[in-house]
Amino acid sequence: MSPIIKKHNGFIDKFIGDAIMALFERNITDAIFAGVDMQLYLKEYNCHRSKQGFVPIQIGVGIHAGSLMLGTIGAEERLEGTVISDTVNLASRVQKLN
Repeated sequence: MSPIIKKHNGFIDKFIGDAIMALFERNITDAIFAGVDMQLYLKEYNCHRSKQGFVPIQIGVGIHAGSLMLGTIGAEERLEGTVISDTVNLASRVQKLN
């Protein structure tokens, strides 16, 4: 999915287990088109999987727009870059509804 995110002017903030958190700074339509392309790619990929006898994969996409804070957080011995905001939390909740 990484190339699809990049194609639509996004960048991956982090991988969280089986999830990807991506940010799209230009506009929300970039995120929407990335989500649509991910679903189209997955449909094609699942056709290949089914021919091999594997169960199809399903994904959910959560998109929300708003302000956020991007920076470095943590403690002296462990720092990481991330985003913090209600916007991020709400997008995560929306994704879980899918």
